[in-house]
Amino acid sequence: YLGITRIAFRKFFAIYNCFTLLGIYFIGHIAFSSTIGLCAALLFALYSSVPSTWWHFSHSEGYYILPSVIGYFLLTLGLKFDSNYTLLCLFISGLFFGLTFMFKQTSILSTIFVTLFFLMIQDRFSIVLVGLHIIGFLIPTVIFIYYFIFIKKTPWEKIPFSLKSLQIIKNYAKTPMFKKNKTVYHVHRRRLNGIQYDNILILIFAVGSSVYMVQSGMTQGRIIAIWLFMSILSTIASRTYLPYHFIPIIPPAVILTGMAVVNTVRSFILNYNAASIETSICFSALVILAGIFLFHIINDLFFMPGKLMNLFYNGEDNLYSACEDAGKYIKSRTNENDYIYSWGGEPEIYFWSERMCPCYSIFPPVLNPTVFSKDHIAEEYVQITQKKPRYFVVTSLFENFKSFEVFLSQNYRLEKKYDPGVYLFRLKEM
Repeated sequence: YLGITRIAFRKFFAIYNCFTLLGIYFIGHIAFSSTIGLCAALLFALYSSVPSTWWHFSHSEGYYILPSVIGYFLLTLGLKFDSNYTLLCLFISGLFFGLTFMFKQTSILSTIFVTLFFLMIQDRFSIVLVGLHIIGFLIPTVIFIYYFIFIKKTPWEKIPFSLKSLQIIKNYAKTPMFKKNKTVYHVHRRRLNGIQYDNILILIFAVGSSVYMVQSGMTQGRIIAIWLFMSILSTIASRTYLPYHFIPIIPPAVILTGMAVVNTVRSFILNYNAASIETSICFSALVILAGIFLFHIINDLFFMPGKLMNLFYNGEDNLYSACEDAGKYIKSRTNENDYIYSWGGEPEIYFWSERMCPCYSIFPPVLNPTVFSKDHIAEEYVQITQKKPRYFVVTSLFENFKSFEVFLSQNYRLEKKYDPGVYLFRLKEM
């Protein structure tokens, strides 16, 4: 409806995040007060457009925070009661957490695990509550498996829950991300610095509020504190630390920050004549952090779009733009049923070209050689040799995968290059 453009992504998320904003308001209202809910909603309205986190394209984190927020709204609402209403809320909450899980599997840490852990520490653990929540959670998973197994005829070993897929995840978890790869380390450090500068206000206040919530024993407050902690853990589990992987942290962080900001300002105003040292320090910290945040936001807006992107991503935005141009070029020169193959870490080529990958995975083995087994690599090679994609797009070196390089040199010719480093090879038979 909005088209396939970067502007369309931003328009869609602007509309989509309005619903997320409402959910955040109601969680803040139920857990604390309407004032805190309003402050949290205003903070989310601001942080849902911070460029260092949201970037400029579509990603699963941007989609799944809405069902996640709805799930937490129902969870906080249900735990305020002790009746059949609680059972219904926990069942529907599990359903939305299941939808969240379908978007990204690491979200299981920040959804159903939070519920189970919270019910245990609050002495509200019961077979009925847990059973209904888990049943709701499993419904989207069952529908997913049924659709791909019986309708799309996908082999079981290609389903994310198969033993073969779990082995890939196991291998991925074993892959060192920092100790043996200094380049990856510096890339992550640069990305984290950009996120840290823009989000310093909510990060500090949310962590401080979480400690207070755990100590206070407030039921709804504890839920949100655990939600924040598990969202951070879920982000770490992704292990690539791209800026948009931090999006799930924002909803619980802005709610807790809203509570801290409102209570600090309220305490300072009500006790202005006899303000305590603690309140004065908190208010001063709030002013300083707000000033730092505004300084970086003004810089962001002033340097947009060129210098900011180069500052945050050190040329990565130029690569994404080149992939967009390459994808549109391929689309204009291929048919809808043609295959293309992207060798490198740029799967967006498939999106912009609207053409399918000949393999089950859109990520080639060169991205993480230790993750994919020899059988998987051999299978992918057979798939591209049999289906022979019309275009072979190269954005990475072949390294030890010489068979793929030989296949390229024998069957394709270079047709076009996009700076900085996107090479389009066309099938010689065409």
